[in-house]
Amino acid sequence: GLNIVVGKVIDITSNFALISPDNKRVNSIAVRNSDLLGAKKGDKVVVQIIKHNPKMPEGKIIEVLLSDNPINVDVLSIVREFELYEEFPKEVLVSADKISKKITDEQLKNRLDLRELNTFTIDGEDARDFDDAISIEDCEDGCKLLGVHIADVGEYVPYGSVIDREAFKRGTSTYFPNAVFPMIPKQLSNDICSLKEGEDRLTLSCLMKIDSSGNVVSHKICESVIKSKARMTYTNVAKMLDGDEELNKKYNFLVDDLLKMKQLALTLEKVREHRGSLNFDIPEPKIILDDNLEIEKFEKRPNTMADRIIESFMLIANETVAREFKTRKIPFVYRIHEKPNSEKLEAFAEFATSFGLRFGGDFDKMPAKKIQKFLASVPQEKSAVVNKVLLRSMQKAKYSSECLGHYGLGAEYYCHFTSPIRRYPDLTIHRIIKEFLHKELNQKNIKNLKNFVVESANQSSIREAISDKAEMMVDEYFKARFMQTQKGKIFDGIISGVTERGIYVELDNTCEGFISVYNL
Repeated sequence: GLNIVVGKVIDITSNFALISPDNKRVNSIAVRNSDLLGAKKGDKVVVQIIKHNPKMPEGKIIEVLLSDNPINVDVLSIVREFELYEEFPKEVLVSADKISKKITDEQLKNRLDLRELNTFTIDGEDARDFDDAISIEDCEDGCKLLGVHIADVGEYVPYGSVIDREAFKRGTSTYFPNAVFPMIPKQLSNDICSLKEGEDRLTLSCLMKIDSSGNVVSHKICESVIKSKARMTYTNVAKMLDGDEELNKKYNFLVDDLLKMKQLALTLEKVREHRGSLNFDIPEPKIILDDNLEIEKFEKRPNTMADRIIESFMLIANETVAREFKTRKIPFVYRIHEKPNSEKLEAFAEFATSFGLRFGGDFDKMPAKKIQKFLASVPQEKSAVVNKVLLRSMQKAKYSSECLGHYGLGAEYYCHFTSPIRRYPDLTIHRIIKEFLHKELNQKNIKNLKNFVVESANQSSIREAISDKAEMMVDEYFKARFMQTQKGKIFDGIISGVTERGIYVELDNTCEGFISVYNL
């Protein structure tokens, strides 16, 4: 059962304190006064269970959650149940501080020097770590040479080091409205590993020669060094593509490249659409908090041409890298998405009928193309709910040491290569790529690698699921706080689920609530 429980100290007697868990399915816990860590009555605490006695488990307090703002305490209470921590162990921070922020000539040996290349980054306004830069050039035969340049985190975080062991444990960075719990310490992620404008940075580059139909005709994966020419934002790039004169003047050295990138991204989208990639198009609004950590607004994230450029380029780089290593039969970590389970599709077909929609066919071998056509046929006013239910009928994507393809992207080969600062699987394959480039993959290493990729894929899948769930629970918490301030107001909603006990209704701002049968 659970070994870590978060709760409130409700009573302290002469020998024991009584902890009432937030999770109501867990019994109250007794803690000896010697194990209280200075907690007082009313404090929120994190308890580690030592003895699982059925009536009253015994535990010891491993952390007292204190903060000037009760909201922080509430959020930490949720987060600790998932065993997520914002602070790094001391030895990890000490190790991160020791890493040099200077690039040596030794490190530049045998690297492709792309510092003169017109590379730049596109990220959100509030991004701190830039792990991908892009570039585009014309080839003489009418092809385009697309460059995707990713921070070379493996150069700074050697396998088995203290930073690596902690990153493996975390598996991913986790993002909350009021905090980020990074996978590797900020000293690295916001500094030497971040592809900052005007700074030399070590990268792994995937250079792809792409013809006018969107085929990658040849590619090269190598260690490189770049010097980003601009830190761009999605908003500004979108404005430039719409012809914003002021910005186009300021960044005149990017104008041509951006137009070429737009063209290429549209071509790549066509290729994906042709092979049946699925776009559920479910808006996930971002929660914006005010200074008191209350919800100020829900921001709908626009899907601009700039977002689409980055998405297309990351997808094609991920695919190209996966194909190369699958072809070479080198142990690797792939991102896989399996075909949907036929019972779930059948249940969905029944659901669709109630909307007057026809979703039929062979549920065992449903090609993505068919689902794509169905999605396109759903009328606008029904799409939000139908798409969501269909999405729930899909499998969850995960990591695997086997290359089983990605159903939702219609990709035969796929991996996560582009975010090694915030995802462990990317870091794992960066290291494999580097070992391969340095010709370090002998029989013995390959054998060890075979075991490690299985372990890394499993751990990364588990941690991703935990991180997603924690993010969702914290979002729900903020939404619940917000809806409390809206009592008495009237909203339009959509029925998002039905059970014997009542119905679930979702509002436009994605807050969801339950209405009991008795209140219908």
